[in-house]
Amino acid sequence: TYQMIQVFLIYCVYRYVLAPISIGKFYHWIRGQAMIKLYVLIAIVEVFDRLMSSLGQDTMDSMYWNAVNRPKSSRMLISVAVVLIYTTCHTLLLFLHVATLNVAMNSADQALLTLFISGNFAEIKST
Repeated sequence: TYQMIQVFLIYCVYRYVLAPISIGKFYHWIRGQAMIKLYVLIAIVEVFDRLMSSLGQDTMDSMYWNAVNRPKSSRMLISVAVVLIYTTCHTLLLFLHVATLNVAMNSADQALLTLFISGNFAEIKST
């Protein structure tokens, strides 16, 4: 049942959150921002991605525990709702990250791309 709930959550997020978003409009909205805003946006997205990943692991563990031990309780419904909200937020955050990377790759100014690469080297060095 846990796997079926996961598939249901992924389908709901795709169908009702990602499918209606126009990537072209989103791309041009990000591209129209000032360069300093993009630097801030990148930093915020990376911090929130790490936080959301940690939160997501805990919410998924809680949903798994409820699915195995109490599949017909009200806590199971609450757990599924929390995971649905988490999945929606994290999906939108990753969608924003991908669109920002796309803007960086297509921009004439290579400073944004350099920022991404240097951030990745710093991350590799810290691990």
